[in-house]
Amino acid sequence: MLENNAIRAGVPEELGRLAREYVMIPRDMLPGEPAMFVKVVGDSMQDVGIMEGDKVLLAVGRKPYTGDIVAALIDGMPTLKSYYEADDGTCWLISQNKEKEDVYRPILLDERNNAMIQGVVTEMTKSAPRVSQAMLSKRLGDAEKRMPSKKKLLKAISQTYDEGLWWGSTAWATVYRALKYDGSMSAFAREMQDLLWGMDFVYEPTADSISKPLRDGRMMAEIGEWEANGVAQRNIKLAKRLRKLLNIK
Repeated sequence: MLENNAIRAGVPEELGRLAREYVMIPRDMLPGEPAMFVKVVGDSMQDVGIMEGDKVLLAVGRKPYTGDIVAALIDGMPTLKSYYEADDGTCWLISQNKEKEDVYRPILLDERNNAMIQGVVTEMTKSAPRVSQAMLSKRLGDAEKRMPSKKKLLKAISQTYDEGLWWGSTAWATVYRALKYDGSMSAFAREMQDLLWGMDFVYEPTADSISKPLRDGRMMAEIGEWEANGVAQRNIKLAKRLRKLLNIK
């Protein structure tokens, strides 16, 4: 069992009093020397995939080499950085956040900085990412705005039908792709059936009539790549016409 504390991946800062937890880990993750998990705080190492909330396994006391990610104490304050030995013999701690190079500057390991390497990071666990409610709400609203209204969609389908661009029930696969519909094919078929209720439309959409033409994968590419993929010209013509009528880019 390893101690689970916290460490800054940012400007060094005092830890203060931390509640201690214990976690069980597989034996093959142990580095063979004293080790502990530490929780990352800050974003100075984000360019190498270490984000706030992640946990890293620290081999305490291991000698670092250039390129290693290390935990260090700077004036008694913990931080997480990349270790670098320059050609002139000086040793540095360097952050990995290009966007904030002016904030996270290299730290020279010398007596002036009162620095001490605590250990080397050997493993990393990732916390499950979360997205804010506001962002999810915005993305849902944006997606709904991009989808054409039922009235506009029905008008476009009717127009392409009248123009003779429909050749059979498999044309619904083209509609599915032209709309960039990302739900299930069965849900799409039900929505289209509801939309066409009461219309004298010969080709009724079904999940099967949509999925069959897509199984070879050629139509799953972007419509601009259909011709190169060998998709039939009638599919290409219908897809382009639909997207033009619906103003879909």
